Amino acid sequence: MTEIAAWSAVSGNLVNRDEVVILRAMDAAFMAATAVEQAEAAERAKTEQA
Repeated sequence: MTEIAAWSAVSGNLVNRDEVVILRAMDAAFMAATAVEQAEAAERAKTEQA
């Protein structure tokens, strides 16, 4: 069971396939942006220590 399916079962909110596609795309975009931010922060930390 996916997290979305589990949430739907617990909350009682129905989520259709189009909404699942949108939620997954939003999650992927968020995760990609977060990875970039973390990489930039790590690089800044390295240059600040030098």
